[in-house]
Amino acid sequence: MKFNRIMKELSERTIPVSGATRQGKKLLMRGISIILLDEGEPQDVHGIPQGLEAYGRGWADKNGNIQVDGGAAGSAQGHPSWAINGFYYGGDYDKKVLYLRGRASTPTDFLEDNLLTIIDLIFPRLPK
Repeated sequence: MKFNRIMKELSERTIPVSGATRQGKKLLMRGISIILLDEGEPQDVHGIPQGLEAYGRGWADKNGNIQVDGGAAGSAQGHPSWAINGFYYGGDYDKKVLYLRGRASTPTDFLEDNLLTIIDLIFPRLPK
């Protein structure tokens, strides 16, 4: 039973990208076909982690507005001290994966509930 629970959790965190939404079409244009939530990547670094074509941080402010930084050059700053529900994103074009990982206090539900908004914000930062 433990194996079934683990497989269910993994499948819930792996989201195949389809062209059914505008955001899905955008990601497919960049070659991204899978979104992985909270799988340990990307790591928290300044700059860009090795093996990724894009990297950055995102967060929500106290009003719930989501903001992002970074891109092809990586992220030069940390999360603001007032950030709520911070997260990291990374694009690995070789694996065709977009990673989204929350900070320790950020629930995966936040990423799932705001996935389309997050994609809209980071898409211009993903290199062509």
